[in-house]
Amino acid sequence: MSPGPVHGTEESDVEADHNKQGLPLDSLDGVLHFADLIRTFFKPHSPQDTSSQRDVPVFNSVNSATKLSNVGLKFKVHPSDCLLDVKFENGVLEIPTLSIYDTTKLLIRNMMALEVCHYPNDSYIIDYVFLMDFLIDTVEDVDLLVEQGIIVNWLGESAGVSTLFNNATTHITYNNANFYFAQVCHDLNEFYKVNWNRWKTILNHEYFGNPWKTVSTYAAVTLLLLAGAQTVCSVISVKNDLGTVGVSFSLVLLVFVFLFCMVHLLVKLILK
Repeated sequence: MSPGPVHGTEESDVEADHNKQGLPLDSLDGVLHFADLIRTFFKPHSPQDTSSQRDVPVFNSVNSATKLSNVGLKFKVHPSDCLLDVKFENGVLEIPTLSIYDTTKLLIRNMMALEVCHYPNDSYIIDYVFLMDFLIDTVEDVDLLVEQGIIVNWLGESAGVSTLFNNATTHITYNNANFYFAQVCHDLNEFYKVNWNRWKTILNHEYFGNPWKTVSTYAAVTLLLLAGAQTVCSVISVKNDLGTVGVSFSLVLLVFVFLFCMVHLLVKLILK
């Protein structure tokens, strides 16, 4: 889905460019003008999508895409044809693909101005632009979203995309009490607050980022366990009786194998 180029003013051209949800044109009575028509093509049309989220705690912002990625959040393309079908679940943020053209800035600004005047309580486009502005602070955020297929950048430079969203929200506010993506933003903030996600990401990157790091980590753990086993052997009272020595060594070996298996299982659970 994309606020893409307008190839013509014929009805068929507009429908082909923007009506990705396949809405019948005879059901669009009451559309004010062209910007309203494009907005109608973009907004959700299922009852569950338009429900209010007033019970969600008030929030001020959301961390950028790179910051969220640094604590383990994954980005994925949502297959929906509706641009507003953004979903966050189990550490994965799904966003429909947005193609950005030279005309995107003009279309977005016109739709936002329309919502300020005519749809202050149903400002889907304004809310979407604010969500993207939250996620995009720098060109690194744009590059990350492009890499994941969420943004298709026809502008050429990533700076153009970040500037588009950062400037679009200037002098415009969103309705926090009726923000369309309030639940998603709240869940993203809660995900970022959990220190375990940060430690998990650091562990995965620093110690299991590639096969060599993984082998080195397991080797270090093995040496540590062997050193521990040797220490245990040194403090065990060993008599001259060979049978007693054998039992003690077997016990230490069993403990070593058990601890190694526990470490291996813990690593698997962490990286799952």
